[in-house]
Amino acid sequence: MLELNYALGKLVGGRDAVYRIPFTLHLIGIKPSWIFLLIYDFIWCALFFLMGRGLSKGINFVRYAVIVLGFVGIIGGILKSAFQPDAFILSIFISVIRIIICIAIVYYLLNENATKYFKNVEIINEETK
Repeated sequence: MLELNYALGKLVGGRDAVYRIPFTLHLIGIKPSWIFLLIYDFIWCALFFLMGRGLSKGINFVRYAVIVLGFVGIIGGILKSAFQPDAFILSIFISVIRIIICIAIVYYLLNENATKYFKNVEIINEETK
């Protein structure tokens, strides 16, 4: 969950993620360097690139992984806005935007047309083998 919050914060451009992750890691006993965080960002960017590539190729497993990450993002956004009553309005606004984006992603991936697309791509891939 910690990694997902950081990645989503970096994707949306959230300033709080950049400051929160080093502080949180310091609390659990890890002193992260900025090189560690740079490598960490690179790994997440590569993961998101591979997810996008998998979605464009119609890989159904990637679709399920993105749906799960979308639900985690929705729940994380709700919890963040519920348990930070003293947060700035901008922080709450960013959380609401994240929730809306995650809901849109989950909706479109669970849509009937998306399900048909991924099933058709699987059938085509099986026929070509």
